[in-house]
Amino acid sequence: MDEHNGRMLTMSLQALKHLEVVSPHAVYWSYMSLCAQKLKVQATSASELALVRLSNLCRCQEPQDCQDVRAAWMELDTNDQDLLSSYLLADGINEETILFPFLPQCLVNARNNTCVGLAAMLVLLVELIERMWIRIRSAKDASKMCSLDLSDLAAFAAAVRNNAVLKCCLEDAKFTRQGTKLQLTMTGKNWNRAEDTEAHLMSMTHSMQQVLRKQRSLENTLAKVFGHQHAFLKQTMIGLSAMSDETLPAEPNRTNPVFGEPPHLCV
Repeated sequence: MDEHNGRMLTMSLQALKHLEVVSPHAVYWSYMSLCAQKLKVQATSASELALVRLSNLCRCQEPQDCQDVRAAWMELDTNDQDLLSSYLLADGINEETILFPFLPQCLVNARNNTCVGLAAMLVLLVELIERMWIRIRSAKDASKMCSLDLSDLAAFAAAVRNNAVLKCCLEDAKFTRQGTKLQLTMTGKNWNRAEDTEAHLMSMTHSMQQVLRKQRSLENTLAKVFGHQHAFLKQTMIGLSAMSDETLPAEPNRTNPVFGEPPHLCV
């Protein structure tokens, strides 16, 4: 055990000593607050707490380690930040959440791989969360927590040599069940592209998915800015586009009411 691990263990024990008098939720976030103090970052809002937890998952040890994590976070659009915040703040007790074994290794490997970068992995994580929520909503199991093993993705993030290949890897990945556990398998098609360094063209399916994601992000942003006005405006525009020229009111008669000719300008 090195000095860093010793400090983390001490902070963990310091938080756990209150377990008999406060909720597990409060214990965990008190530990996150101690981590924020150690990393010298603010933790006064939900988004800041989410960023603290992300920094912890990225195995940040010193304040300077958080700089690239924050930079990667700022590269995300607002909609992706909101989704990641919801995921990072959910406790699996009161709110549904997804457990990702080997997620820290995915983040660390992507962060250390100069061909990939942390921002690309965060975008991939957003897409993965969206896909998992669809599976959870369609499943009959009412459990508050679902688990997906990301060990294969972690290895792929360390080996891949093209950012675009990582971004498209879920298209050819498979969700395989081993007993009660669910695992994300990269498949041979992804591994065959791991060493590619040339530009990788996105498939039509993946391109359309990205367009739809951006459209949803734009709609959510508009909804936040304009509230219900956006929905009203959207319905109004649809209604106007459906109207034919015949339904529009006739142009008013612009002839001179006395002489029956268009009025002339006097110079």
